[in-house]
Amino acid sequence: EMQLLYPTTQEFKVDNQYQVDPVGIQCHRIEGNFLNMLCRKSNYRSLNSCFERAGLQIAEMYLAPVALANSVLSDTEKRTGCALIDFGAGTTTVVVYYKSILRHLSVVPLGGENITHDLESFPMEREEAERLKLKYGSAFTDNDHIDSELSYPINSTRSIESPRFIEIVEARTQEIVNNAINQIPVDFS
Repeated sequence: EMQLLYPTTQEFKVDNQYQVDPVGIQCHRIEGNFLNMLCRKSNYRSLNSCFERAGLQIAEMYLAPVALANSVLSDTEKRTGCALIDFGAGTTTVVVYYKSILRHLSVVPLGGENITHDLESFPMEREEAERLKLKYGSAFTDNDHIDSELSYPINSTRSIESPRFIEIVEARTQEIVNNAINQIPVDFS
């Protein structure tokens, strides 16, 4: 069973014309298009219960991707159209704005943790993989800048060759980027 978490207005069709704000417009027929984000009712109740037990009242809930978009995107970017892709540890979110309206929000179940996990298979410990990823990892390295003689130290006795490390990081990063791009709708009509 689902709970409506975050409804957002797309636009209204007033008679045969689309309007963002139909207040004050006389018409015979009005239709509304909405983007509704849902969550499981059990998750919603659990979240509210946690706050109640902590003695806190919730004034309003915001979705993290929408709050992030509101803090980093300009009005011009939202009006002309843009996609904000947020790479997280476990997920990557895609938020799309067009004509100042939130048109699409999706979550890709891939993130930085997947890169760390791939490096662990080299093999190395999780802490070592995370350290290497943060210190040496890059989404893209030009082939001219790959030093086949270079190795990155895993620990005091082991290392990973730079080309292999770059291959692992870039392959997963490319997969995450491709999945995020595939979430962006092509048409909003």
